[in-house]
Amino acid sequence: MKNLIIIINLVTISIFPQVGRQKQLADSLFASENFYQAITEYKRLQFFDLQKSFESFTNSQIAKAYKKGEFYQKSEEYFRKAIENSVSDEERNNLKIEIVKIFIIKSEKEKALSLLDSLEKSYFEKNQLDYWRGWTFLFHYDTENSLKYFNQSEIAKSIVDSLEILRKKEYSPTIAKISSAILPGFGQFYTGNITSGLISLGWNVLLGGISVNAFFSERIIEGILVTDLLWLRFYRGNIHNAEQFALEKNVKLADNLLKNLQNNYKGALP
Repeated sequence: MKNLIIIINLVTISIFPQVGRQKQLADSLFASENFYQAITEYKRLQFFDLQKSFESFTNSQIAKAYKKGEFYQKSEEYFRKAIENSVSDEERNNLKIEIVKIFIIKSEKEKALSLLDSLEKSYFEKNQLDYWRGWTFLFHYDTENSLKYFNQSEIAKSIVDSLEILRKKEYSPTIAKISSAILPGFGQFYTGNITSGLISLGWNVLLGGISVNAFFSERIIEGILVTDLLWLRFYRGNIHNAEQFALEKNVKLADNLLKNLQNNYKGALP
Protein backbone atom coordinates (compact mmCIF):
# COMPACT_ATOMS: atom_id res chain seq x y z
CA MET A 1 0.00 0.00 0.00
CA LYS A 2 2.81 2.36 0.93
CA ASN A 3 4.57 1.61 -2.34
CA LEU A 4 1.37 2.29 -4.28
CA ILE A 5 1.00 5.74 -2.68
CA ILE A 6 4.62 6.53 -3.53
CA ILE A 7 4.04 5.51 -7.16
CA ILE A 8 0.90 7.63 -7.41
CA ASN A 9 2.73 10.66 -5.99
CA LEU A 10 5.60 10.18 -8.42
CA VAL A 11 3.20 9.92 -11.37
CA THR A 12 1.34 13.04 -10.22
CA ILE A 13 4.59 14.99 -9.84
CA SER A 14 5.76 13.91 -13.29
CA ILE A 15 2.44 14.78 -14.93
CA PHE A 16 2.02 18.21 -13.31
CA PRO A 17 4.62 19.98 -15.51
CA GLN A 18 3.01 18.28 -18.51
CA VAL A 19 -0.35 19.79 -17.55
CA GLY A 20 1.16 23.29 -17.44
CA ARG A 21 2.87 22.87 -20.82
CA GLN A 22 -0.29 21.38 -22.33
CA LYS A 23 -2.42 24.29 -21.15
CA GLN A 24 0.10 26.78 -22.52
CA LEU A 25 0.04 25.03 -25.91
CA ALA A 26 -3.76 24.88 -26.06
CA ASP A 27 -4.07 28.54 -25.01
CA SER A 28 -1.57 29.66 -27.65
CA LEU A 29 -3.46 27.78 -30.38
CA PHE A 30 -6.72 29.34 -29.24
CA ALA A 31 -5.19 32.83 -29.14
CA SER A 32 -3.86 32.40 -32.69
CA GLU A 33 -7.38 31.35 -33.79
CA ASN A 34 -6.28 27.83 -34.67
CA PHE A 35 -9.49 26.59 -33.11
CA TYR A 36 -9.59 23.05 -34.52
CA GLN A 37 -6.18 22.14 -33.08
CA ALA A 38 -6.98 24.07 -29.89
CA ILE A 39 -9.95 21.76 -29.29
CA THR A 40 -7.70 18.73 -29.68
CA GLU A 41 -5.12 20.13 -27.25
CA TYR A 42 -7.73 21.13 -24.64
CA LYS A 43 -9.10 17.59 -24.78
CA ARG A 44 -5.56 16.28 -24.33
CA LEU A 45 -5.17 18.63 -21.35
CA GLN A 46 -8.31 17.09 -19.84
CA PHE A 47 -6.67 13.66 -20.15
CA PHE A 48 -3.52 14.75 -18.25
CA ASP A 49 -5.45 16.82 -15.70
CA LEU A 50 -5.94 14.00 -13.18
CA GLN A 51 -7.09 16.36 -10.43
CA LYS A 52 -9.70 17.95 -12.77
CA SER A 53 -8.38 21.41 -11.88
CA PHE A 54 -9.08 22.78 -15.37
CA GLU A 55 -12.26 20.84 -16.17
CA SER A 56 -14.62 23.83 -16.31
CA PHE A 57 -12.03 26.03 -18.05
CA THR A 58 -11.20 23.48 -20.77
CA ASN A 59 -14.85 22.71 -21.49
CA SER A 60 -15.55 26.43 -21.75
CA GLN A 61 -12.63 26.97 -24.14
CA ILE A 62 -13.68 24.01 -26.26
CA ALA A 63 -17.21 25.45 -26.38
CA LYS A 64 -15.87 28.85 -27.51
CA ALA A 65 -13.74 27.19 -30.20
CA TYR A 66 -16.72 25.23 -31.52
CA LYS A 67 -18.74 28.46 -31.55
CA LYS A 68 -16.04 30.18 -33.63
CA GLY A 69 -16.37 27.33 -36.12
CA GLU A 70 -20.17 27.76 -36.10
CA PHE A 71 -20.73 24.33 -34.57
CA TYR A 72 -23.36 25.74 -32.26
CA GLN A 73 -24.83 22.45 -31.03
CA LYS A 74 -21.39 21.20 -29.93
CA SER A 75 -20.65 24.58 -28.41
CA GLU A 76 -23.81 24.46 -26.29
CA GLU A 77 -22.97 20.89 -25.24
CA TYR A 78 -19.54 21.90 -23.90
CA PHE A 79 -20.82 25.05 -22.21
CA ARG A 80 -23.26 22.80 -20.34
CA LYS A 81 -20.37 20.51 -19.34
CA ALA A 82 -18.49 23.57 -18.10
CA ILE A 83 -21.51 24.53 -15.99
CA GLU A 84 -21.51 21.08 -14.39
CA ASN A 85 -17.88 21.53 -13.33
CA SER A 86 -18.07 25.20 -12.34
CA VAL A 87 -17.29 26.12 -8.74
CA SER A 88 -19.27 29.33 -8.20
CA ASP A 89 -22.69 30.80 -8.98
CA GLU A 90 -21.03 33.69 -10.81
CA GLU A 91 -19.16 31.32 -13.09
CA ARG A 92 -22.29 29.24 -13.73
CA ASN A 93 -24.35 32.32 -14.55
CA ASN A 94 -21.73 33.68 -16.95
CA LEU A 95 -21.62 30.32 -18.73
CA LYS A 96 -25.41 30.38 -19.04
CA ILE A 97 -25.11 33.79 -20.69
CA GLU A 98 -22.80 32.14 -23.24
CA ILE A 99 -25.58 29.63 -23.99
CA VAL A 100 -28.02 32.55 -24.35
CA LYS A 101 -25.70 34.01 -27.00
CA ILE A 102 -25.87 30.74 -28.94
CA PHE A 103 -29.67 30.79 -28.80
CA ILE A 104 -29.60 34.40 -30.06
CA ILE A 105 -27.37 33.51 -33.03
CA LYS A 106 -29.65 30.57 -33.88
CA SER A 107 -32.71 32.88 -33.58
CA GLU A 108 -34.16 30.61 -30.89
CA LYS A 109 -35.96 33.49 -29.23
CA GLU A 110 -38.09 31.56 -26.75
CA LYS A 111 -35.12 29.54 -25.45
CA ALA A 112 -33.01 32.67 -25.03
CA LEU A 113 -35.75 34.60 -23.21
CA SER A 114 -36.58 31.62 -20.98
CA LEU A 115 -32.97 31.19 -19.90
CA LEU A 116 -32.61 34.94 -19.27
CA ASP A 117 -35.78 34.88 -17.15
CA SER A 118 -34.36 32.00 -15.11
CA LEU A 119 -31.31 34.15 -14.31
CA GLU A 120 -33.37 37.03 -12.89
CA LYS A 121 -32.94 36.03 -9.24
CA SER A 122 -29.30 34.96 -9.34
CA TYR A 123 -27.49 37.04 -11.95
CA PHE A 124 -25.59 39.92 -10.35
CA GLU A 125 -25.79 42.32 -13.30
CA LYS A 126 -29.48 42.90 -14.03
CA ASN A 127 -28.80 45.40 -16.83
CA GLN A 128 -26.91 42.68 -18.68
CA LEU A 129 -30.07 40.55 -18.84
CA ASP A 130 -31.96 43.35 -20.60
CA TYR A 131 -28.95 43.91 -22.84
CA TRP A 132 -29.13 40.33 -24.09
CA ARG A 133 -32.93 40.53 -24.35
CA GLY A 134 -32.33 43.48 -26.68
CA TRP A 135 -30.06 41.34 -28.87
CA THR A 136 -32.57 38.48 -28.79
CA PHE A 137 -35.34 40.63 -30.24
CA LEU A 138 -33.00 42.33 -32.71
CA PHE A 139 -31.95 38.98 -34.19
CA HIS A 140 -35.68 38.23 -34.48
CA TYR A 141 -36.16 41.56 -36.34
CA ASP A 142 -38.46 42.87 -33.59
CA THR A 143 -36.98 46.37 -33.41
CA GLU A 144 -39.70 47.74 -31.11
CA ASN A 145 -38.96 45.31 -28.27
CA SER A 146 -35.25 45.40 -29.03
CA LEU A 147 -35.19 49.18 -28.52
CA LYS A 148 -37.23 48.81 -25.33
CA TYR A 149 -34.75 46.42 -23.68
CA PHE A 150 -31.62 48.16 -24.91
CA ASN A 151 -33.04 51.34 -23.37
CA GLN A 152 -33.67 49.55 -20.09
CA SER A 153 -30.15 48.11 -20.02
CA GLU A 154 -28.62 51.61 -20.16
CA ILE A 155 -25.34 50.18 -21.46
CA ALA A 156 -25.81 50.36 -25.23
CA LYS A 157 -26.39 53.99 -26.18
CA SER A 158 -24.94 53.63 -29.67
CA ILE A 159 -27.28 50.70 -30.41
CA VAL A 160 -30.23 52.69 -29.05
CA ASP A 161 -29.32 55.62 -31.31
CA SER A 162 -29.06 53.32 -34.34
CA LEU A 163 -32.37 51.64 -33.53
CA GLU A 164 -34.15 54.97 -33.15
CA ILE A 165 -32.93 56.00 -36.62
CA LEU A 166 -33.99 52.63 -38.04
CA ARG A 167 -37.47 52.91 -36.45
CA LYS A 168 -38.02 56.17 -38.31
CA LYS A 169 -37.13 54.46 -41.60
CA GLU A 170 -39.35 51.42 -41.07
CA TYR A 171 -42.54 50.90 -43.06
CA SER A 172 -45.89 50.37 -41.35
CA PRO A 173 -47.55 47.09 -42.39
CA THR A 174 -50.86 48.59 -41.20
CA ILE A 175 -50.54 51.63 -43.47
CA ALA A 176 -49.56 49.36 -46.37
CA LYS A 177 -52.64 47.18 -45.82
CA ILE A 178 -55.12 50.03 -45.36
CA SER A 179 -53.86 52.02 -48.34
CA SER A 180 -54.09 48.93 -50.57
CA ALA A 181 -57.57 48.21 -49.24
CA ILE A 182 -58.69 51.74 -50.13
CA LEU A 183 -56.96 51.80 -53.51
CA PRO A 184 -55.24 48.61 -54.78
CA GLY A 185 -51.54 49.07 -55.49
CA PHE A 186 -51.02 52.04 -53.17
CA GLY A 187 -49.54 49.87 -50.41
CA GLN A 188 -46.93 48.72 -52.90
CA PHE A 189 -46.27 52.32 -53.97
CA TYR A 190 -45.81 53.20 -50.27
CA THR A 191 -43.08 50.55 -49.89
CA GLY A 192 -41.36 51.57 -53.12
CA ASN A 193 -42.50 48.58 -55.20
CA ILE A 194 -43.81 50.64 -58.10
CA THR A 195 -44.02 47.86 -60.72
CA SER A 196 -45.93 45.54 -58.40
CA GLY A 197 -48.24 48.41 -57.46
CA LEU A 198 -49.00 49.21 -61.10
CA ILE A 199 -49.69 45.55 -61.87
CA SER A 200 -51.96 45.22 -58.85
CA LEU A 201 -53.80 48.45 -59.68
CA GLY A 202 -54.18 47.43 -63.33
CA TRP A 203 -55.59 43.96 -62.63
CA ASN A 204 -58.01 45.24 -60.00
CA VAL A 205 -59.27 48.04 -62.26
CA LEU A 206 -59.65 45.60 -65.17
CA LEU A 207 -61.43 42.86 -63.23
CA GLY A 208 -63.49 45.36 -61.27
CA GLY A 209 -64.60 46.98 -64.52
CA ILE A 210 -65.54 43.61 -66.06
CA SER A 211 -67.50 42.67 -62.95
CA VAL A 212 -69.39 45.97 -62.74
CA ASN A 213 -70.12 45.92 -66.46
CA ALA A 214 -71.50 42.38 -66.19
CA PHE A 215 -73.90 43.40 -63.42
CA PHE A 216 -75.05 46.52 -65.28
CA SER A 217 -75.60 44.38 -68.38
CA GLU A 218 -77.69 41.99 -66.24
CA ARG A 219 -75.25 39.14 -66.78
CA ILE A 220 -75.59 38.31 -63.10
CA ILE A 221 -73.97 34.86 -63.10
CA GLU A 222 -70.98 36.15 -65.07
CA GLY A 223 -70.68 39.10 -62.71
CA ILE A 224 -70.77 36.85 -59.64
CA LEU A 225 -68.19 34.47 -61.10
CA VAL A 226 -65.80 37.27 -62.10
CA THR A 227 -66.23 39.02 -58.75
CA ASP A 228 -65.88 35.92 -56.57
CA LEU A 229 -63.35 33.87 -58.51
CA LEU A 230 -61.10 36.61 -59.85
CA TRP A 231 -61.57 40.18 -58.67
CA LEU A 232 -61.93 39.54 -54.90
CA ARG A 233 -58.99 37.13 -54.95
CA PHE A 234 -56.78 39.72 -56.64
CA TYR A 235 -58.07 42.37 -54.25
CA ARG A 236 -57.31 40.32 -51.11
CA GLY A 237 -53.98 39.22 -52.58
CA ASN A 238 -53.06 42.85 -53.22
CA ILE A 239 -53.65 43.70 -49.53
CA HIS A 240 -51.60 40.72 -48.31
CA ASN A 241 -48.89 41.50 -50.85
CA ALA A 242 -48.59 45.11 -49.63
CA GLU A 243 -48.26 43.98 -46.00
CA GLN A 244 -45.55 41.44 -46.92
CA PHE A 245 -43.58 44.07 -48.82
CA ALA A 246 -43.57 46.29 -45.72
CA LEU A 247 -42.44 43.42 -43.48
CA GLU A 248 -39.70 42.37 -45.92
CA LYS A 249 -38.41 45.94 -46.18
CA ASN A 250 -38.24 46.16 -42.38
CA VAL A 251 -36.35 42.87 -42.17
CA LYS A 252 -33.78 44.18 -44.68
CA LEU A 253 -33.35 47.39 -42.68
CA ALA A 254 -32.85 45.40 -39.44
CA ASP A 255 -30.51 42.96 -41.19
CA ASN A 256 -28.35 45.83 -42.46
CA LEU A 257 -28.19 47.24 -38.94
CA LEU A 258 -27.18 43.84 -37.57
CA LYS A 259 -24.38 43.49 -40.10
CA ASN A 260 -23.15 47.00 -39.31
CA LEU A 261 -23.16 46.30 -35.56
CA GLN A 262 -21.35 42.98 -36.01
CA ASN A 263 -18.61 44.72 -38.00
CA ASN A 264 -18.29 47.98 -36.06
CA TYR A 265 -19.83 47.74 -32.59
CA LYS A 266 -17.18 47.65 -29.85
CA GLY A 267 -19.35 46.21 -27.09
CA ALA A 268 -20.25 42.60 -26.28
CA LEU A 269 -21.75 40.66 -29.18
CA PRO A 270 -23.67 37.35 -29.22
